[in-house]
Amino acid sequence: MTVENDREQREFLAKALAVGLGAIAGGAIGGPIGAAFGAVAALLVEENLSNPKPPEPELESSSGPPQPQISNRLVVLALRSTQFREYFSHLSPGQKITEKTTCELLYRNTKYIWRGTQEKFKELKEQVEKLAAKDSDDEGTFHLVALETDEGLPGLGKNANPLERRDAFLALASKGKIIWVSPRYI
Repeated sequence: MTVENDREQREFLAKALAVGLGAIAGGAIGGPIGAAFGAVAALLVEENLSNPKPPEPELESSSGPPQPQISNRLVVLALRSTQFREYFSHLSPGQKITEKTTCELLYRNTKYIWRGTQEKFKELKEQVEKLAAKDSDDEGTFHLVALETDEGLPGLGKNANPLERRDAFLALASKGKIIWVSPRYI
């Protein structure tokens, strides 16, 4: 049991160190926005270095063993706290996105898109809740909005061009359901 706790503590410290160093490096280059991107990028690099895995397929296949749960239908959007408060504070879990104007605003204001499995999403939620912002300053803080879609939207993938991305965001008006909104975090 203590070996497991030691491993978990080492993993948590490695992630915290990666986020801190990424935020410092990003902040030196790009101010508060750079700090946020640096922290997210450093966390992703740390996860890939400590848990090397083959890339997951972007689309579900109809043959072979079952794929991880909802790998192409779970999407997490990172929004700056100032824009979240101004445009999206009405969003809540369980709510379907019905308005195209909300989708257009999400497209314009999303700073980062994450896609993954339910298991990875649970890990992400735990990490974000540990990093919740304590002060009242919104500069450099973010909210995450997790969506589940009725179908895979390739435009929300890594290599989508801007037109595909915009079309995918607009399609959320009939296909997206909010499953989680994070607390404000750094």
